[in-house]
Amino acid sequence: MMLNLFFVVKTEIAKGFRRIPTINCLIIFTTAANLSVLKTCKHWFVDGTFKMRPEYFYQVLPLHGLFKSEIIPLVLAEKNPLFPIEIWNVYDRTIANLPRSNNSIKGWHNAFTKCVAIVHPTITKLIEKIRREQSKFEGDIVQTRQGQESKPQKLKYRKLDERIKRLVDDYANVDLGEYLKGLAVNIFVFVVL
Repeated sequence: MMLNLFFVVKTEIAKGFRRIPTINCLIIFTTAANLSVLKTCKHWFVDGTFKMRPEYFYQVLPLHGLFKSEIIPLVLAEKNPLFPIEIWNVYDRTIANLPRSNNSIKGWHNAFTKCVAIVHPTITKLIEKIRREQSKFEGDIVQTRQGQESKPQKLKYRKLDERIKRLVDDYANVDLGEYLKGLAVNIFVFVVL
């Protein structure tokens, strides 16, 4: 049985945290305001990272929400996630002009890992960094609510998205082999970029 603990983290206070020395533990860090924003998000994105996990935890698992065209981290959890592949459907996401991947989340992982600055921080150090990051999240939410434009996507990724969207839109008009070759070439180009 997994032990689950839920902490609503006040940005100003870091009281009430304790270390649980067990591998089957889930700790969630968020704020009431973040949960309110998350409830309004129709699309959620989850992707774990291993580099910034503290001792005794398998990974850190951020939950991002698509809030007014901005993907914003709203919940951080430490656990061992198991997501069945059936819940991944990039075809439908491409048709709906939604992000196909968690690349923006990977970018956030990279930036947050650099912010943490050590591979396996103590839980106290991680909480301190999460609190600092929370103030950035709050700023992102305010800017998005005010209608400020997000950072533009890099041209090479925008062009890649456009090519893949054209291929997916034309799926019914081409045979499966040609469709897959077209996608494979673009995925290869993306990996090489």
